[in-house]
Amino acid sequence: MTPDRLNRPDVAWETVIMRLPNDGTGALPLLRHIITRDRKSSTYKLALLRCILRIADSASGLARFDDELVSIPLGLVALYWIRMFKPLLESDIPQSPDKRGLGFVKEPFRELKDVSAFELKVGAVFAGPAAASIHGALKDAAGTIRSMPANYITYPNSSEQIFKARGGGRRSTPRTGLEIVDDYLRSFGELLVPLPIWNALSRYSHWIEPSLLFEWSELMQGYACDRGKSVDLDSLMSALRWQDEERDTQFVRSLVHESLSNGDDIRCVWSGKSIRNEFAVDHCFPFSAWPCNDLWNLMPASPKVNLEKSDRLVTSARLSEARGLIETWWQTGYFREAPVSYAERFRREALASLPLLDDNGVFFESMFEAMQLKRQAIKLNQNLQDWESRK
Repeated sequence: MTPDRLNRPDVAWETVIMRLPNDGTGALPLLRHIITRDRKSSTYKLALLRCILRIADSASGLARFDDELVSIPLGLVALYWIRMFKPLLESDIPQSPDKRGLGFVKEPFRELKDVSAFELKVGAVFAGPAAASIHGALKDAAGTIRSMPANYITYPNSSEQIFKARGGGRRSTPRTGLEIVDDYLRSFGELLVPLPIWNALSRYSHWIEPSLLFEWSELMQGYACDRGKSVDLDSLMSALRWQDEERDTQFVRSLVHESLSNGDDIRCVWSGKSIRNEFAVDHCFPFSAWPCNDLWNLMPASPKVNLEKSDRLVTSARLSEARGLIETWWQTGYFREAPVSYAERFRREALASLPLLDDNGVFFESMFEAMQLKRQAIKLNQNLQDWESRK
């Protein structure tokens, strides 16, 4: 406490310093500079930003937070890099003025012509020649990201890199199978992202990505024009479209049918009523807002409740109330012993898509904490209408 400077005996002053949470807005001018003003000799800088944006949206579970930095696996960035460039290069749309081609497009990348973008995702398993090709393509992409955009995206009027790659030793080509999981992706190294930029890309992706894509399309039109080609904007935007998963509940529907035929008591996770022949498979978090067909996000529900819930977001309180029924379904549908257990797939998908999830001895406990965090992020970023079931 300090005395009043006007010498009022009944007045004293106390100084309080408050630190507001970083909402990402402070990074917007820097992102604008990178997207619109930074000199570009290819589309690489825009591609790296979009990779980070997409990882923040769909694979934040693989991010590690350390004070003011966020670490993401460099192999994951390379995976998203390949997913983005594949349709563009298959459509013969130039990505630089250099006619010699792109540094990461080597034999392994060319061998992926029969691998769809949907298959290149966390949790996927490959064997044989496909495993070797994917590994080689990831290695080449990671090397290009490290030496090119990560190296040349710097703060204005400075040589300091914004995104810094570190670690990652040589990894031999897998002789048997390849499992795209955190440890494997992190073996290529890691990319360090400043926390304010991560927050901005997470919260304002719906505004940042269109700006990114517009700049990208303008670059491609210029490169095409230099080669005597004419490419319309619609074709470019179609090739740039992110290849999200299609809405798919068939696999989980088959598991519900199988459980019912075994005499298991399957209940609607929202109403608690037993399910007979007619049922729906609900996306806990609406697919329209967040395209995710992970096992943990798919749950049996009565058709009436599913229709009522529609594309609304379950409230935090209602999600907590349904916890027992949800865990019971997970145990019955995915963690069963026979004939087949899907526990490992369940864990892989959850660890990739849910934030701050730890695969420890109380997996389901941390699952629900992570789900609540994800629900909060979806609500904050998209302001979806809340849903509470009517009992």
